[in-house]
Amino acid sequence: MDTTSIVVLVVFGALLLLGTIVGVRYSARQKAGMKQLAAEHGWQFLGINSSQLESMLEDIHPNEKWNAWNIILVEGPPQSVYLFSYSSRATGRSSGGEYGFACLADHAGWCSDEPVAIYRRVALVEKLLGDRVEVGGPEFRQEFTVTCRRPDVALTIVNQAVQNILLQHVREPQWLLHVRIAQGRLLVTTSYAQKPDEWDYLIGLTRRLRTALP
Repeated sequence: MDTTSIVVLVVFGALLLLGTIVGVRYSARQKAGMKQLAAEHGWQFLGINSSQLESMLEDIHPNEKWNAWNIILVEGPPQSVYLFSYSSRATGRSSGGEYGFACLADHAGWCSDEPVAIYRRVALVEKLLGDRVEVGGPEFRQEFTVTCRRPDVALTIVNQAVQNILLQHVREPQWLLHVRIAQGRLLVTTSYAQKPDEWDYLIGLTRRLRTALP
């Protein structure tokens, strides 16, 4: 092996090691931050005790494989609220997928077996989405895309109060997010929440949306 090849391998190995160290430190800081958040609010930090939560996530989106960790039980049953880190990918795929933070809330009100999904509108991406439904006024449709196999269910779920909360989110803090409503549960996911005040905001947004649901 010539000198150039050895140098390339050494540099590659050093970068790989550095990336691993940075990733481990980031994960440790994230876990410590979420444990501290739970302690400050008197919530229960469950860590990776996720079998029940992952089952709930699969009920909401059965075509995806979910992993959850740094789980915080914000509210207990019957209307539980969880905050957690997550990764998900389409069933059968070994790569790609989503990573970020999520808040899941049980909802005891009206529910349907037909899932409703709300996305921040991205012009090119929305063309790839099936079952799109025209919901809300011009401002809401400009900012969000709604999908559901039954338009009547989407129109009931994405009421004016839900639209108003999401439009306020567009004004501040403007994160891209994904809202799923199914099986009597509400799930809000985003890759933008990275620190305690943003996790608090994510919980508050999820609670406000739950209150606004029919």
